[in-house]
Amino acid sequence: MSGTAYTWTVSATSSGAGAQSVPTTSTGIEQALTATGNSSETVTYTVTGTSARCSGTVSIPVTVSPEQGVKPNVTGGGEYCVIPRNNGYKTNLTPIPIAEGTTVEWTYASFGDRLQSVTGHTQKRVRGPLTVVEDSLFLRGHAPASVYYIFRPFTDCLGLPSDTIRVRLHPIPSAQSLPPSSICSHSEAKPSATNLLLSSSGPLSQNVSYTWTADKRDAPDVTGYSEPSREGAVAAVRNPAAAATTIVDALSLPPAVTAAQTIKYRITPWHLGCPGREAWAHVQVNPLPAVTTRLPNRQHCSGEEVASVFPLEGTHGANSFKWSGGASAGLADRAEYGPARLPSYVAASVTEFLAPVQVAVSAKNAGGCEGPPSRFTISVNPKPSINPLGNPRPVCTGSTLPTATAVRIGVTPVGTKYTWRAVAVDNTADGISRATIKMREDAPPATFPVEETTLQEGPIFKKILADKDNDVGVTFYLRPVSEGCQGDEVSATVRVLGGDG
Repeated sequence: MSGTAYTWTVSATSSGAGAQSVPTTSTGIEQALTATGNSSETVTYTVTGTSARCSGTVSIPVTVSPEQGVKPNVTGGGEYCVIPRNNGYKTNLTPIPIAEGTTVEWTYASFGDRLQSVTGHTQKRVRGPLTVVEDSLFLRGHAPASVYYIFRPFTDCLGLPSDTIRVRLHPIPSAQSLPPSSICSHSEAKPSATNLLLSSSGPLSQNVSYTWTADKRDAPDVTGYSEPSREGAVAAVRNPAAAATTIVDALSLPPAVTAAQTIKYRITPWHLGCPGREAWAHVQVNPLPAVTTRLPNRQHCSGEEVASVFPLEGTHGANSFKWSGGASAGLADRAEYGPARLPSYVAASVTEFLAPVQVAVSAKNAGGCEGPPSRFTISVNPKPSINPLGNPRPVCTGSTLPTATAVRIGVTPVGTKYTWRAVAVDNTADGISRATIKMREDAPPATFPVEETTLQEGPIFKKILADKDNDVGVTFYLRPVSEGCQGDEVSATVRVLGGDG
């Protein structure tokens, strides 16, 4: 009641309870009591109130329980990958009661690292029943952020705090899809490879590595593709220089495959160990053309005119051709692809044998793919030459075989093969040749002109018959032949005087 003064005594002071011997008008006792042992203690306050010479006494027992000595466990927490702003994480933090069958009330507080970047976290500042904390956390910005939770139980008194439970949110990148691309099948002669530069959109474009898998359902014959492992992408967090950011695959098709095939790469970006939004890259692999025209090796004579006799054909859509390597033999290189025919040309003029030079013919199709070259050789033989050595003085001969004299035409160099022909000229008697020549032992003498088409070597020995008073010039024309090449024709004239021996 108003005007009452109070004093009190306590039964024990070990818990921090204190007596009040000086009267006070305060209507409450506020003291922080602490249990000093492992069991509850009871402190009895004996309160005396005095007012207008009247007084009364009351005893108030207070039980002080010790702090819960068992630290509680909480399940949940960890690190989670989320799409900034769009995709959150719903926590599932479950505190486990200290003793089975004990009804526990909880309080928890949340704080964090870059907490301003996380929304949706709550904290229960007053005690109450709690079976699970389900906060829907959303990340703002493009850097990791964390929320930390600490739980304390109530049974009769506040218990020990739990270990800090961290929920860490990592932003994930979004890979950018690549436009469809087309490459030629890889070969040793014509190397080819993809060059797909991978990237991610938005602020998360740095420190991103990539993995990918190859979808071969539309490319069953394609080989040479790669599929890097997730471990490699995660390791790139520690070593960004090792991050895979480009797909460089030497894709190839077997020669028997005639149609293009498309391989599809499914690309996954990784940032701080989190996989991001996937993207696709489609690569069409085109078969290589090949020259199918059989190109035999060629052997020409010096200065020979060579006609265009080789229309070129190829597989897998080959429609243009080029060649190189034959310029020294007379076939000029074609640096740019063009019509499908080897042109006419003049073989090189040489004085010595030109060893075979290799000509490489390549085909190209409408897809821009160049196949491995087909090869043939060109060699050039020089024109042979010969020097005839005729009789410097007239030869007297008879009109019959027994009396006829043989004409000798020598040749140099020794061993040169040749063909020859002979004509009678400058008949001073009557303009009518009366001379004949013995061409074969088993045949009668032949009249001029005569021709020997069988290759021979060494001098010419032939008997010439002429009537008396005939003065005949006989000219021998010799054409050297070597390796199928004919040299220039040369001549030697012999004067034959007829008689009867």
